Amino acid sequence: MCNKSFVLNGWKGMGARSAIIWIVPLIGKLASLFLSASLRCVYIAAMDGSDDYDDDVFDGDDDDGFPTDECEANSPEEDIQIARRAVTENDLPHAAFHVACALADNPLREDWKALLAAIVGRSEEPDELLEIEGEEVYIGIVAGRAFVLEQQGRFAEALALIGEAIEYDPRISYIPWATEWLLRAKPKDIEEAVESDTLTEFLHGLLRVGALEMVDDSHSAGFCRAFCSAVEHLPAGSGDFEYARCAILRRMDRFEDALAIAQALHSREGTWRSAICVAMVYREMGKADAALDSYREAANLDPSEVTTYLDMGDVLLGTGRFDEAEKEFDKACIIDDESPWAYPSMLYCRYFSENTSEDEKVRALDELEAFASAHPDNERAADLVEHLERLGEEAYVDYLPEPQEAIVHMVRHLLEDGTPLETDSLNVGLSHLEAPSAVMACRESLNLFANDDKCELALAVTHLQQPDPRACPADSIARLWSYNGFEASVAVRPPVSSEVIVAVTALAEIPFQLDTWWDRALDVTEHWDEAVYPDLLACMVHPPESRIDSMPWIWMQRVQVAVAFLLGPMCQRSWISSPTSNPLLALCYGTKDWILNGAIIVLTRLALDEEGENERVLADVERALEHLENTQPNGGFCCYAHCLIWHLLQFPDLAQDREQVLQARLQEIEEPSGDSENR
Repeated sequence: MCNKSFVLNGWKGMGARSAIIWIVPLIGKLASLFLSASLRCVYIAAMDGSDDYDDDVFDGDDDDGFPTDECEANSPEEDIQIARRAVTENDLPHAAFHVACALADNPLREDWKALLAAIVGRSEEPDELLEIEGEEVYIGIVAGRAFVLEQQGRFAEALALIGEAIEYDPRISYIPWATEWLLRAKPKDIEEAVESDTLTEFLHGLLRVGALEMVDDSHSAGFCRAFCSAVEHLPAGSGDFEYARCAILRRMDRFEDALAIAQALHSREGTWRSAICVAMVYREMGKADAALDSYREAANLDPSEVTTYLDMGDVLLGTGRFDEAEKEFDKACIIDDESPWAYPSMLYCRYFSENTSEDEKVRALDELEAFASAHPDNERAADLVEHLERLGEEAYVDYLPEPQEAIVHMVRHLLEDGTPLETDSLNVGLSHLEAPSAVMACRESLNLFANDDKCELALAVTHLQQPDPRACPADSIARLWSYNGFEASVAVRPPVSSEVIVAVTALAEIPFQLDTWWDRALDVTEHWDEAVYPDLLACMVHPPESRIDSMPWIWMQRVQVAVAFLLGPMCQRSWISSPTSNPLLALCYGTKDWILNGAIIVLTRLALDEEGENERVLADVERALEHLENTQPNGGFCCYAHCLIWHLLQFPDLAQDREQVLQARLQEIEEPSGDSENR
């Protein structure tokens, strides 16, 4: 069977045995996709940025006599065993090769790094270790060679080479290596790297591919700190270097320092780029007017740059100045009539403009809907249409917002044209662990469009968030998932009660409306008791067959919320404060998954219904929601954040400063102001 190939964001597939996709979620959106032959077998073509790949490289031998596919045949542990045997035989080049292969799988293994360092130290000719020859070079060898160079004190050469590896495949966690090297480097090494532009090129490579967004937050922050410490006492460098330095400071929220550098750069350069640099700092500081002044100056310096008008439009839209924003997006359309961001944003602003009549609003909406329909790949247009269609409706009262995991966006994109898949396997890389329900729903969705009704979906997760989103008390009544590493499986048997299955299905197929669902749940469960808890909970992870036309992630979400609504009246009649015995509370203290959203909605309803009558319910619910807030994973997309923040704002007696913080977080999630920098 022919496997599906992708060309996404300028990265080409290499005719791999299965389609492999790398996903990086950014506030729930599909930020970028990367494709490679396999996580352990990525090649850099001629080290010149070329995207011309040759499949024959998988079958040949390299110039040192090592099979170039040998790394693929072994596990990392096997590579280390081979390396240790080679060391005892004093075959140090062979040993270094296999350690580099293992480190490509896990660059953070300190014992493996120590082994490679020992090999370098023992070698009489370290320059002959991991030499880069030929037109195709395995990325592990590139990184290993950089390691060898750094061990020899050749900091600039090592940094340039590890930068090539990181820029080619930002998934592999080589950034901590660069952090260590920065911390070890002597001042003269840093100065030489700046003077030669080596450090500048390294930084721009990181920023160009978004590498700092693809590593664990602690690794990203560690690199930024090490870089700033290393260059803190250096005088101003080239414009390129100062621009990158400013970007790193912005990432660290050191806005005053970033602004000082940006303003000094602009005083010296007086270019479009330096004006934009100042504008970006002001924008991230929340100083919209100052940012707009700098953007206008940038527009005067170079009126042809479409980015200026897109960014100005975003800033104005974010502050509700729709008339002005429309004009800026219109200017962007004139410069680039194929911009995927400008035209839908202009129509959206026109709809809200004070100068737009009701007839013009209708025309603007019709045009936006037509554009979105004609350009199904344009997520910006789709988001704006959805937002306009939801005007006057309230999330979690009149409708359930769709799941926003990166993996859901990826599968939606693959299946949107309704044609059968051309592959029977997908290997998907995730920067962070995502909700197990999202993965289950995506697997089912792929199978609906696969030949022979089967498409294997394999996941590779780079970073595990903290606190661990997989955690669930062993004695929980709602322990629905179990994990083997990052792979989740259902931990409960399917439901057996036909009455429960029919009730869940009937409620889930009704369009969601809070009061309607609650009234229906009260009627259905009037004579039920806690004996139905196991079957109800089982429906959350064994959803009944859908009787409505929807994708599996929509149906699964509705089933899970319906189960929570059916649990609600029974929990209310005999409230139990124990989070291990009360199924709704138990969900809040268990695995971080979609199932939390239904629990949050229903618990808030119970708490506010009982306010003044049963303070225990209110206290228990507030404690459970506070636990969810405090244990929100520190990376990736949080599947319950929107629902939690919205419902926290419903509670009485919120302190003013707390309410302001929650409102700001809610606006960040809900408002489609977007960011043209990520378009």
